[in-house]
Amino acid sequence: VVKPVLEELEVMRLSCSLGMLSSVNPKDFEMKMLEAQEFDDDFVLFLRKEIFGTDEKHEADGVKVMPQFGKQEAVKHELQRNDCWSDEMESNLKTEDQGVYCVAQKSDCTLLLLFGWIPDDLFCKSRLRDTATYVLRFLTCLSPDMVCCLSSEDVKLLDRAVSSMNSNNLDAWRSFSVAFHVERQEEQRDGVLCEKLGSILLPMDSSPQNLRLLKGSYPAYSVVEPAPATKCKESHIQRFDNVSEFASWLINESKQRNLRLDFGIMGPDHFCNVLLKTTGRWPEKELKDVKDMLERSLQTSLEQSMDRVQTYIEEHRATLLSYMESLFDLDVLYKGAKDEPAFVTLNKYVQEVQSDRSIWSKLGTSTQVTLNLPLRLKNQMKAIASTFRDGLANGSDKDVAESLAVFIREFTVLDTKIETDNDGFFGRVWKKVWPRDQESEFLSDKFRECMAEPLNAARQAWFQSIETALAIADGVLLKRWSEETQQSLRKSCQADEHKVISEAFDNLLLTWRGQHEGDLMTTVHPRVRQMAIFCDVEKEQWKPATDQLKIFKLVQNDNGDFSSVELGTHRLNPGAAILKAFTIKNHCIVLVTTSPKGTLVERVDFPLQRSWWGEKIGKVSFTRSFGRPVSLCDFNVDERLVAFVEEGGRVVLYRFNETFSSLEIYKRLELSLRTSLTLPVAGVLLVDGSLYATDTSGSIQSVNLKNQQTSRAVQIMPSGSCEPGSSLFAMADNMVLGFVGEPKSEDSAENSECVELFAVASEDFRTVPVNYSGNVALRSKGLCVQSFDDVVFAVNEKRKKICVCRLAVTVRSESLRIQHSKEHSVNGSKTESDGLEGDENHHWLRAFYHTDVISEPTKESCRYFFQVMMRDLRKLNKPLGGMDFARDLAFSTESNAGRDNVAALPVRSFLQELITFVPIQICRAEANSLTVMTNGKATPMDTQSQNLQAVDIARSIRFGLLSPLLESWQGRCIVITSMGKQSTGKSYLLNHLTGSSFAIAGARCTDGAWMSIRILPKNVLLVVLDFEGLGSFERTEQEDVFLSILNASISMFTIFRMEMRFDKEIDVLFARFQKGVALIKGDPSLFRGKLYMSVKDVNPNDQKGVVDEFTAKFQKLLDVNKDRNFLVDMYSGKLQINCSPPLGTKNYFQSLMGGQNSIKSLCGVETAGFRSGKTFLYSIRLVLEKIAILGWTPLDCAT
Repeated sequence: VVKPVLEELEVMRLSCSLGMLSSVNPKDFEMKMLEAQEFDDDFVLFLRKEIFGTDEKHEADGVKVMPQFGKQEAVKHELQRNDCWSDEMESNLKTEDQGVYCVAQKSDCTLLLLFGWIPDDLFCKSRLRDTATYVLRFLTCLSPDMVCCLSSEDVKLLDRAVSSMNSNNLDAWRSFSVAFHVERQEEQRDGVLCEKLGSILLPMDSSPQNLRLLKGSYPAYSVVEPAPATKCKESHIQRFDNVSEFASWLINESKQRNLRLDFGIMGPDHFCNVLLKTTGRWPEKELKDVKDMLERSLQTSLEQSMDRVQTYIEEHRATLLSYMESLFDLDVLYKGAKDEPAFVTLNKYVQEVQSDRSIWSKLGTSTQVTLNLPLRLKNQMKAIASTFRDGLANGSDKDVAESLAVFIREFTVLDTKIETDNDGFFGRVWKKVWPRDQESEFLSDKFRECMAEPLNAARQAWFQSIETALAIADGVLLKRWSEETQQSLRKSCQADEHKVISEAFDNLLLTWRGQHEGDLMTTVHPRVRQMAIFCDVEKEQWKPATDQLKIFKLVQNDNGDFSSVELGTHRLNPGAAILKAFTIKNHCIVLVTTSPKGTLVERVDFPLQRSWWGEKIGKVSFTRSFGRPVSLCDFNVDERLVAFVEEGGRVVLYRFNETFSSLEIYKRLELSLRTSLTLPVAGVLLVDGSLYATDTSGSIQSVNLKNQQTSRAVQIMPSGSCEPGSSLFAMADNMVLGFVGEPKSEDSAENSECVELFAVASEDFRTVPVNYSGNVALRSKGLCVQSFDDVVFAVNEKRKKICVCRLAVTVRSESLRIQHSKEHSVNGSKTESDGLEGDENHHWLRAFYHTDVISEPTKESCRYFFQVMMRDLRKLNKPLGGMDFARDLAFSTESNAGRDNVAALPVRSFLQELITFVPIQICRAEANSLTVMTNGKATPMDTQSQNLQAVDIARSIRFGLLSPLLESWQGRCIVITSMGKQSTGKSYLLNHLTGSSFAIAGARCTDGAWMSIRILPKNVLLVVLDFEGLGSFERTEQEDVFLSILNASISMFTIFRMEMRFDKEIDVLFARFQKGVALIKGDPSLFRGKLYMSVKDVNPNDQKGVVDEFTAKFQKLLDVNKDRNFLVDMYSGKLQINCSPPLGTKNYFQSLMGGQNSIKSLCGVETAGFRSGKTFLYSIRLVLEKIAILGWTPLDCAT
């Protein structure tokens, strides 16, 4: 069952690209080893304000979403047609990658092209309902529009599917029957014929005793060789609450290891001072010397400023005084040019004083006017002279001279001009036009005589104003230049101090890097997020001398010769012994090792190219450890099953997922109970759903894994001839089993240790003779054999080579085999020429689609195809709400056709659906405890121990992006959960009841507890928790109790799904609930839910009888436990029984309305549920913490 994961950082990056999450810099996502939880505070604020807030701007912002779905080549072709396929996508997207990706096109309205990228084999009939269906549902939930990309071959398959719908065999094709026929093999004898194809020489320095041929998806062999001690790097992220805590950690680390700090673009300023002071390397003396020099410089700066001001004053005084005679010379004032040096100098000085507001504002008004007196006199002198001349003609000399003197005195301190004034002498004269007479007439002796005394007084007043201005400038400039000098000196001092501190810090870093000669290095890359400090820490560690495994792949060249290619090496853990290695994919292995600590399973990926230093070192991409050592193991690569055999004969089978990235338990088997073999067994083989085992006495026996039926034991080798660990292998489509053993009759002492190849039929273990063609015989000392299809590889220890032979296997004709009929059967065998994999019901074409070339016949085929699809959908009896694909079907051939018709979705609505669609696993019950999942992944035990010591488990629990979502939600929070026995349809019911997307399957598919979130109207958040089935073989009684406690404590509405009977198993299940009643207590917000019993597969006529039976059983249960019972303590005594009709009926979906009404009623009660998402998050974290550490103290006492 597919278990999707939402890439949290990519969702945040997408939010930034859509113009939201403005508090985060998009460049932050380019940093290495970044974790999403570093942005939790920013994301909480973003969700609260921009997603769940009432901002109309974000409600109006729209985005067009156009999903693309189909096989990889078709999706790539469609993206290329839309100019959305980049070189970066070409280099990074691989065929084996799986996921949903996004391409954004910016325009007036942003267009998001979402496309599913999954391998083509996931579209086959047997796997269609898993990953492909989930990806399609994910895309359709994000947008009402869909483009499914088809190739020309898909169109041909569509036409053939439509043709088959119209054929006469339609009823047989759709029947639910399965037809078989018994087939007799042709007459021929048992036999295995080996024909030599070639050989591969081993290196002369190699030791064949250490060589092992590997089983799996491709032929390879391994060699174990010693590996010296070496250094390696281990990376992790460490968080500190403040700089002091970070500094203390660095000091402790530097005492043990060399230390290198890399601050990147952030720089060290944030940490420099604290680190120097904490380490005692603060440069006190150097900083004191800098301050002393500053004090000395400040003392001398005042004297320097005074000298500078004095020089400035003297220069200006001397310059102005040198021009004073010219400035008040009557001839110069009357006849001088405007560019006369005296006037230019004075004008420049006056403008300089005026521009300096500090000086100009302190001058009096009269002083300000007097400063430019010579300039004003020059501008008015001709008017004065003309008026004087006219005055002599109209008045007495004495009156005119006195009027002139008065005017000059007033003109000195007031910025006045000769103006029109009927009452004044000069006013009356000013109206007249000044005649252009000779200059001598104006500059007469009388005028000169009358102007002598006023000009002398004006000169004295002007000189006094200059002295006043220079005196004020003296004080202002002294203060200003002193402050500027001091400020400059202080800046220089700060630069010197920074230089001293930087040099001291550089010396500290240099000391840390090399204080332990030849020792290990720790590299720290710190970054600051608000007040906290996150560090990417890389630690060098010594790997002690041990063994390393070198893998060589066996390949056939174009000319038919065989050769070996080194894939790489993998270093073993100290003390580990290789049990088995198996090949997977085309460059990976699954390695099983044992040690005193137990058993370790690793997936090792080897690089396709050598590194620049010439080594090819395998990378461990998956690891799983088991506390108990095993003696044997085997792996079936086709079924992804691995079997571990313990000394006592106990077999535990695990199954890998499709990407070999997780390992889950599949089945347990006791050979001591199921077989008659002598323990311990010598060898095991997994083939076609059966486990074959041999013992040291030479007997073999098989167990069917599905029904655990056992074959009879047959002795195929003499007693003692089959060594422990000897390998069985399958040949000829698993009809014949091969193994290596000693010959039955061997007299020569030279050949007493030789072994050879034997074969038996897998059906009844009869001996199948092995013959050889030509000069070849698979017989030598230390013979090791492994087969792949019809080719067998055998190691010849004596000649140091690998022999390659082709096998021709035949079985005797008396054997009978049952076969699926090709006709009149849904599951009949079909050859490739039969076309479709099965009926159209399972083909992935039953979805929206378009093709690049549409013809009229194809359109008709499409219409009919969708009509059949709608007919089949209606048979499911689900409420479709008027949906009709055939009615709304449209055709287009343009690459961008339909884009304009795509409605823009609100960005906040799109992001809400994106964040809440994918559920996340929050815990898993295993090993009689509850393992808390952090971000959907199990937290390692050592990490849990550290958190436990720090009393910090609750804070460390995080549920991916759902945690910041819950933190941001300020409205009420309603929690509903599922409970019941395994495979009763709990996940299916929740999906149809709430619109969640939990995984569903016919078999067990839910592991632990999963959380999903739905956003309801009226500011209500619905949290949906799906729990795995109780009472299964995989779970112990204590694990069931833990899951039920977690379920009941936080749920407002628990849906208990069960069969139509109240038997002993249900009674035992309720008894387990009773044991968990008193484990968690002390919080009034917990255990407030209702128990909603959903009884499945009840016919309408039987509903009353079922309700009466259950009521009586519950009454009996309450009578037995009068003092305390789980119904009162865990569900507040609230019980509701719902009879659910069988699946696939209209009544089933109508019965869901009862649960929907109960949930609506619950949402309508203001006091129901948790008052905010943050409150619920705190409660569930606390409950998980209590159960995980088995801390049964009251919750109100929790720290």
